[in-house]
Amino acid sequence: MSVPPIIERRQVRLPTQSFFKDSLQARKFTDDFQNLDRLMRSSINNKNIRKGISNTLKFIIRSILENAFNIRSFGIGWSQQEHYQGLPMPQKIWLDDAYIEQRELEEEWIEPITSDFGRWIINAYEFLCKDSFIMLGDDELRELNNLTEEAILADKEFFK
Repeated sequence: MSVPPIIERRQVRLPTQSFFKDSLQARKFTDDFQNLDRLMRSSINNKNIRKGISNTLKFIIRSILENAFNIRSFGIGWSQQEHYQGLPMPQKIWLDDAYIEQRELEEEWIEPITSDFGRWIINAYEFLCKDSFIMLGDDELRELNNLTEEAILADKEFFK
């Protein structure tokens, strides 16, 4: 009896050009960004609201980092295949364990990652909350970059 093979769908989408464009789907973060939008548009501006905004952003960052860890668990050296040559070197260092020594010894790769990270969060927020979003500027991007860098450096033990 001839039976066609069962092909399992890969749970992780490996990036070919950019982790943030290829592997993340903003719509999966809809609830988180709507919660962020509600907090940011609140007429109350106190310590609890600001802490809620910060905690929501940290949750979004951790969720994105989980996606990165899932890609890293795919296997060593996946980014060296021809199909993935368009991926920028900082993202290869961050996402592929073939570059684990560079990831541990160098830090030049962190700044481009945090910059792209912050930009993706702002763009996703504006896309998902297009009817109500508050325009975010350079100060917010810098703060996002700082939060992202803190998260990446705090999770450095998971890079191994």
